[in-house]
Amino acid sequence: MDAPPPPRQSPPGGPAHLAFLDTARGIAILIVLLYHALDCAAGMNRLQWNGWWIDFAHTPRPLLLLLPICFGWISVAIFFAVSGFCIHLSHERPPGGGWSPFFQRRFFRIYPPYLLALCFFTFLFPLTRYGEFTWRHAAQFGSHLLLAHNADGRLVSGINPSFWAIAVEAQLYLLYPLLLLAAKRLGWTRALLLAGGIEGALRLADLWWHLPVLVNTSPFYYWLSWGVGAKLADDHLRGRPLFLLRWPLWPFVLATAATLFCAPLAAFSFPLTAFATVRIFAGCLARPGNPARPSRLTRSMAWLGGISYSLYLLHQPLLNAFMQAAKAALPHLPPLPLFGCGLAFCLLLVPAAWLFRQGAECKSIAWGKRIAQRRSRASTGVPAAYAK
Repeated sequence: MDAPPPPRQSPPGGPAHLAFLDTARGIAILIVLLYHALDCAAGMNRLQWNGWWIDFAHTPRPLLLLLPICFGWISVAIFFAVSGFCIHLSHERPPGGGWSPFFQRRFFRIYPPYLLALCFFTFLFPLTRYGEFTWRHAAQFGSHLLLAHNADGRLVSGINPSFWAIAVEAQLYLLYPLLLLAAKRLGWTRALLLAGGIEGALRLADLWWHLPVLVNTSPFYYWLSWGVGAKLADDHLRGRPLFLLRWPLWPFVLATAATLFCAPLAAFSFPLTAFATVRIFAGCLARPGNPARPSRLTRSMAWLGGISYSLYLLHQPLLNAFMQAAKAALPHLPPLPLFGCGLAFCLLLVPAAWLFRQGAECKSIAWGKRIAQRRSRASTGVPAAYAK
């Protein structure tokens, strides 16, 4: 078991809303948009390897000019670190209520908006909708409906490629009780070592043997990357010294950058990004109260983070359709101007995502709250507070 650390002086739990989480989501979704726009414009958004190192000599010039965006896939690590933090915070904060209310909150937070987007792209959107509904289409739709489409390479990106992360996220929720049980029985350090051993072994195996999609998009492949966020949330709630705060940030940033350029180490860029993200969060939590007024850029990123889930659900098929139309209308347009067109279209997606959030996300969360309150009145006769 972990030895009990000395308590922090700040009050456990802190404020109900932590603005830096929205900012992190906003930065992550912006990187996702840049990454996918580059893929649509250049036909690729990942650099090629030459042995152990990136093959800069044969890399198309547009990719070299936009080099940081080529690593935009690590933005999902930011989302997973945020998720681990928020999920543990949601479960452990009062009023609690056990696993049933917890999973109900999670369901209404992610599934109804996801289902609405899934049905739209399956049955209505011209580029992805099905004509004659065959058994193959039924398997595709059914696997997405059950959030199990990451189990098969033929299904994982068949409707909306971005949906793979939603399936992994939901499965990480199901693994969360197991991680929490390990943390209570063994202590958080050993629980993270267990999760890290599983994730690390899978990543090493994938490096050498190229494991199937069933493995490299399974929740175990991301367990440590998600769990470090939960560990920080636990320290924050219980007033302990914050996870990773004693470490400087630069080793995590340097290690992440180094792994991005070296093929044998590239599999570990994702968890290192999660660690760097959690270290930044620890620094935000450790700051004294009454922080300075956030800059306009920070406020913009926080607002974007507020609609990041809706934007993530909608953006990729719509962006792909627009870029296909742009290439057909301007067949000789070079990749960099095409990339600019893609970014301009992403700006148009922002109000659409805001409307989707208001009409789907917010209403779904409100439905969940009302159902929870009815259940509480039925069981105790007293309405319960409902944590978001």
